[in-house]
Amino acid sequence: RWLPLAAVILYLALALPQLNLPGLHYDEAKEAGLNALEMLRAQNVQAFRSAGVQIGPLFLPIMVQDYIGALNVYLALPLIAAFGATVTALRLLAVAAGLATLLLAWRLGDELGQLAGSSRPWTGGIAALLLASSPSFLFWSRQGIFVTNIVVTLAVATVWAAVRWQRTRQVGWLYTAAFLAGVGLWSKLLFVWVLGAMVGVAIVVWVAGKIGSKGKEGKKGKEERGRKEGSEGKAETDSNSQFPSSTPHAPRPTHWLLAVVLFLLGLAPLILFNQQTGGTLDAVFGNLAQSYYGVNNTDFLANLGARAGQLAVLLRGDHFWYLGGPFANGWAAPLAAGLITVAVVAAVTTLRRRGQTNAGAVLGMALLFVVLLVLQSSFTVSDLFITHDAIVQPFLLLLVALAVEVLLLATRGVEGSAAGGRAWRVVAALAVLALTAWLAGDLRADVRYHRALAETGGHATHSDA
Repeated sequence: RWLPLAAVILYLALALPQLNLPGLHYDEAKEAGLNALEMLRAQNVQAFRSAGVQIGPLFLPIMVQDYIGALNVYLALPLIAAFGATVTALRLLAVAAGLATLLLAWRLGDELGQLAGSSRPWTGGIAALLLASSPSFLFWSRQGIFVTNIVVTLAVATVWAAVRWQRTRQVGWLYTAAFLAGVGLWSKLLFVWVLGAMVGVAIVVWVAGKIGSKGKEGKKGKEERGRKEGSEGKAETDSNSQFPSSTPHAPRPTHWLLAVVLFLLGLAPLILFNQQTGGTLDAVFGNLAQSYYGVNNTDFLANLGARAGQLAVLLRGDHFWYLGGPFANGWAAPLAAGLITVAVVAAVTTLRRRGQTNAGAVLGMALLFVVLLVLQSSFTVSDLFITHDAIVQPFLLLLVALAVEVLLLATRGVEGSAAGGRAWRVVAALAVLALTAWLAGDLRADVRYHRALAETGGHATHSDA
């Protein structure tokens, strides 16, 4: 448990100093602080497209843009009431959302590590440390990515709840995932990428399960000749004991119906907004071929290339020119690619030969999830902003952390030659050294950004002047 604790301490130590710097961005003030302040002062609320709900003398805004919900407005209310209409009040909310994302990534990582076959998983702790030290995660969290980092928190929370439901088959987690999915889609429309990736992974898992079941049935048909019926039942139970059973606790139709209701409840503000204005529908269907910033959505390969390049920038952290940089961790991107590649090799060779197929399956699903996110991000109604990749970052770093977990699994209970065992232990040791170098590079960039920020106060629209 020391890794997530260290991650929390590190994150807060880096996120809280100079919280009033850089200066307040227009979007932070307009799309969170202004409406919250108007509500607290009982003033006329200048709601986006004048859409909202009137409850007595109180008018509740629904959206701050056609594709961004007013969730941050309501979350900012207690902080502005407590600390006044200050930069620090809004930034404390943003830092809290980042901390929640970090903790949820830790819990999700531990779930994935257990599914991969580790009794004491390291995935969550490693992912939390990588997030806490990442310049992109850190400085985006400080500014709330200009009011939308709550969607990242909801994305990780939704996936965690879905994985918990899949592993435990407790229907409460299904309800939680459904409601969070609705709220996430309201908070920002690009949450649909997360839903698309979840559906894609679920389809692959279902198809793989069907194929695996048919293969096992065919194999059993040959082995069952001459066996008694009782021993057949025992063999079936034993062969599937490592997986959660979907039959005894499978959701009933009423469970699915309630999950749909909860999803629609979370989505209700967005539905109401479009019933009143049609704004989201107009923004989406009016920009399918070409976004209003001029991005050609039909040029998929060019857009995909741009998004793939942004992932390297995201890991390096050298896109904060307005803080006084850029400063880069040049190790991060190649180390991420190397760790994932070597882990895939370990999963399909050593671990597969030992029968530890869960590790490869979980790693493959995590990789597929990230790939699906990036593929969907190549379509936009606005522009290919790198800030959109904030929703990809936790899952990308979880994938890297899971890769390290797989390499650690490859060192345990090694069968075959002593040389083979030593080889994987050396690889695992190198992976730990790689993580250390990665963290050191991130921390160096973080410190340099803070020093530059103290001198500049921020540039252009981020200036504190």
